[in-house]
Amino acid sequence: MGKYQNFLLLIGSVFAPLFGVVLANHFIVRKRRIDPAALGAIDGRYGYSGGWHLSAFVAWGIGIAAYHAINQWLPNLGATLPALALGAVCYLALVSGRRRAYA
Repeated sequence: MGKYQNFLLLIGSVFAPLFGVVLANHFIVRKRRIDPAALGAIDGRYGYSGGWHLSAFVAWGIGIAAYHAINQWLPNLGATLPALALGAVCYLALVSGRRRAYA
């Protein structure tokens, strides 16, 4: 049973902060608007740094670390919602200077 529980915690630690980043990007940064014509352009608005959105990866990593820290030191709190929120807040903080370019 312990292996199964560790697997579920690993899945939660990866996907909860990821959803925070994705939801913040879709609903707050991009305001639910996507330019389909620019999706394939490497140097377009979705090209980022060679196709890798470094701010999103950093925010995701912070959320994963927070999930594991909360799960380790405050196990009765529940780590999913705090990690989701922290991933979203970190992402918004990292892209705050570029939000005007997305509008």
